[in-house]
Amino acid sequence: PSGTATGTARPPLRDATPPVEPDATLVLDAASGDAEDGAADASDAGDASDARPDASDAGDASDARPDASDGGPVFVPPATFVFRFSGLVGGRFVNDANATLPGVPTNAAAQSDAPIGFPGPATNPGSVRIAPNTRGWVKVDAAQAAVTASPVTKLTLSAWVKPEVTAGTATVVSFSTVRGATPLFEVARSNTNEVRFGMGELVTAAGSTHVGSSTPFLAPGAWRFLAVTYDGATGQACFYRGAQGPLGEATLDGCVAYAGRSFTPSPNRDSALVIGNSANENVADPTNPNRYVPSFGGGLDAVRITLGSTLNLSQIRAVQALD
Repeated sequence: PSGTATGTARPPLRDATPPVEPDATLVLDAASGDAEDGAADASDAGDASDARPDASDAGDASDARPDASDGGPVFVPPATFVFRFSGLVGGRFVNDANATLPGVPTNAAAQSDAPIGFPGPATNPGSVRIAPNTRGWVKVDAAQAAVTASPVTKLTLSAWVKPEVTAGTATVVSFSTVRGATPLFEVARSNTNEVRFGMGELVTAAGSTHVGSSTPFLAPGAWRFLAVTYDGATGQACFYRGAQGPLGEATLDGCVAYAGRSFTPSPNRDSALVIGNSANENVADPTNPNRYVPSFGGGLDAVRITLGSTLNLSQIRAVQALD
């Protein structure tokens, strides 16, 4: 059965600068410094727009506010897919990066429970919840039509997630070539709360050679920010973690060797991007509504996928602050 839900238009972000759209040219401008010159001192404390890191920056020279202390403006490359789940339009979730490829929900309900706080928008009217132990997902058909890089040797995926259970593995995002094929890439949560990443393999399958985060930071009950990057040139997958609140800015969890991974787009009417479940369908019975594995089980928001680019920490923090 298909889920139905209603939603409202996404309100403006807390700060009109930087702009949310267009994603293709996301620039976070540097904030101006103090009126005074000289070294940082007590007069700098509590100055939220201060370019010099101090007590107001929670002691972090690369704080969540991209400014002069972060080395200048932060440029974020255009995303391939962006789903903020701020409401259904014609029964579908809007893809802010490509309106012609919306997300179609099945057993997935829009909701108002979404990350609220800093980092991240002050208000976010929506997320999507896929109930535990159901066959639920949000699916984008013909997804490879949006892929321009060929072959794809670099990618970045980020999302806010709120797991509700820890039993078993749960797929966050899965991208397939054709129905039933091994996914081009997958990001999943393990039953011990790590983030798993696989490229050209089903990470939830026994014996897969996926890689994972060094820290189990996806415990149930709270919104967490995650990001995974892959760079075929360095042969490394890197994992980033973040949370809500002023001290929740993303940090590097660690990088893992994962050499020789890439895929070449081959647009097909059966290709799909699946959010909240695996794209590895049961080809023996493609008409069976239970052909997917059990769903993610929890809330998902601001799923952003950039194929062809490996974002660095400053760029990931900029994305976290917007999404």
